[in-house]
Amino acid sequence: MKKLVLAVSLVSLMVISMASCATTKFLTVQVDSIGSDIYQTEKTYIAVSTDKDVEAGDLRFREYAGYIRKVLAKKGYREVDSSDDANIIVYLTYGIGDPEQHTYAYSVPIYGQIGIAPSPGPGPGTPPGQAPHNPPFKQFNPVYGIIGSTTKYENYTTYFRYCKIEAFDFKLLKETNTEKQLWSTIITSRGKSDDLRFVMPYMIAAAEDYIATDTDKKVEVTIEEKDERVVHLK
Repeated sequence: MKKLVLAVSLVSLMVISMASCATTKFLTVQVDSIGSDIYQTEKTYIAVSTDKDVEAGDLRFREYAGYIRKVLAKKGYREVDSSDDANIIVYLTYGIGDPEQHTYAYSVPIYGQIGIAPSPGPGPGTPPGQAPHNPPFKQFNPVYGIIGSTTKYENYTTYFRYCKIEAFDFKLLKETNTEKQLWSTIITSRGKSDDLRFVMPYMIAAAEDYIATDTDKKVEVTIEEKDERVVHLK
């Protein structure tokens, strides 16, 4: 009895686990970063948008810059309010592309009758010594199975989401008017959501380890919907 209860419990846990995995959502992000965050003096910076129409006080810009501030703080960067106190200037570009329409095809089986089978003969209930009773007409049962397939088509829409973070030597720019890029990180993603406010913290969290580093090539990162790094960014 205990073994039966244990078996049932294990099966239940497996079903729950499978159901949980089936409902877990993921976001796939591509990160391409180049350069280095090695800086000889204090890493103080100001963050600005590359879009001239986006001011420093823009609420969406401040929200996205806030995510990046928390990531850069772990790497020794400190955001300052005045450009006079900043040795580095960080440019932030972000946006979402036009909707892209896609179609995919899949095969669906068609079920129908594939034959017939005679009814089984009299069972063991026939009294000994008596001939089995046969109906006047022989009975047949239909047999069903896959008789073919049909092709179905589904349409869906995706959006290209992107965020570019660039750092320049602001101290050098102010002193010699020379522009020197320190590092550049490009984060991209494609998905069905066009809500950039929802997607952005996932993109930044997924790219956290690669921002201000050199990935040598584009790398792909998958992040779960309930990833704790996203919670810490907000």
